[in-house]
Amino acid sequence: MPPIRPDDHAYRFRPAMLRELRERLNLTQAQMAQLLEIPVNTLSRWETGANLPDANALAAIHSIAADRGVTPQFFEERRKTVSKFQYRKIRLIDWDFQNLGLEAKFISETADELDRYLNILCGQPEKLGKWAYVPATMGLHWGFGNSPQGKVLQEAGFELKPCHQNADRKIMEDGRKVFRLPPQSYSPFSPSSWSGATMPGSNEVNPKEYAYVLISDDGDYAEYLREIQRAGAETFVFGTDKCSQKLIKAVGQDHFIPLNRPYAILKGLEAVRKLKGQPTTKSEFGNLCRKALADDDWDEFPTDTGFGKQHPYARIRDYMESAGLIRIRKVGNDPNRITITEIKR
Repeated sequence: MPPIRPDDHAYRFRPAMLRELRERLNLTQAQMAQLLEIPVNTLSRWETGANLPDANALAAIHSIAADRGVTPQFFEERRKTVSKFQYRKIRLIDWDFQNLGLEAKFISETADELDRYLNILCGQPEKLGKWAYVPATMGLHWGFGNSPQGKVLQEAGFELKPCHQNADRKIMEDGRKVFRLPPQSYSPFSPSSWSGATMPGSNEVNPKEYAYVLISDDGDYAEYLREIQRAGAETFVFGTDKCSQKLIKAVGQDHFIPLNRPYAILKGLEAVRKLKGQPTTKSEFGNLCRKALADDDWDEFPTDTGFGKQHPYARIRDYMESAGLIRIRKVGNDPNRITITEIKR
C-alpha cells in the first residue's frame, strides 16, 4: 500500500491545537503528559509538529478534554490554492503619462514586465489595446511623438493619444465609450442609447471579458474605476508608492500593482522554476530570489514592490501562494523544508 500523502486531502492535523487545548484546560505540559501517561518531551514534540500523535493518543486526548466539557477540533480544512483573478479575453491598458511618466530608458522594461505579470494573473488575452495619453505639445508627430519617450512607448505597443488639457478627462471619456457607460455629466443619454467606440477588432462589448489596467497615481479616477468594476470588468491600478489611497481603495489592495511588483514576482517565479519541484528550504528559496536579483545587477531589493524591506522573499513566497500562482507543500516533519511548484494558468 502506498504511503498516505496528507497534502492530497482537504483536511489536515493542526499541531498548535494541542497546545491551545491544553492551555484551555489550564494544564501544564507536565500535568497533561501525566494524564496521558507519556513523557513530557513526547507531548512537546506533538505540540511543535516534530512528531504526530497516533489514533490511540488522539482518542485519549479527546477523552480528557470531553471529561472537562471541551470538544477538541484536531483537524482544519486545508486552504485551497485558488487564483484571486479570472481569465479575461480582452485587455485594455490606459497609461496616464501626464500623471505618471517614466524616463525613456525605463519604459520598455516596465511595460514588458507588466504585460508578462498580467498574463500570469489573467491569462494571455485574445485582444490587447494599449493607449498612452501624452502631452499634445507642437503636434503629436513633431512634438512628443518624436521624443525619446514617445518613440519607446510606440515600440512597446502603445498607441499615443494626445491630450491638450488634462489626460484624466480624455481617459474617462474614452473608457466610458469602450464600456458603453453613460457620459460623466449625466444627460438624456442612457446606458443603452450611449453609443461609443470599442477597441479595434471587437464587436459586441461585454465588460466581463475585460481586464482593464490604469497606469496612474491620480485619485480622481476612483469613481470611474468603480463604474467599470460594477459593469463587470476586472480592474487594476499600476502605480508608485505615491499612489492615491482613494485609487487603491477603488480597486482593492489585491488589484493594486506597485511599480516594481511585476519584476519581483517574475524573479520569484524564476526561482521556483529553477527548483523543478525538488525539495528545498525557505531560506534556500530566498537565496535563489536574491541571486536572481544580483544577476540583474540590482544592488538591493526594490523598495516599491509593496513587500517592504523586512523578509521580502518570504513575503514574495506568501503572496504568490495566496494569489494562486504557486503551490507549497511541507516535506516530512520539518516545517522549513518544502516543495514549491508553479500553477500554470
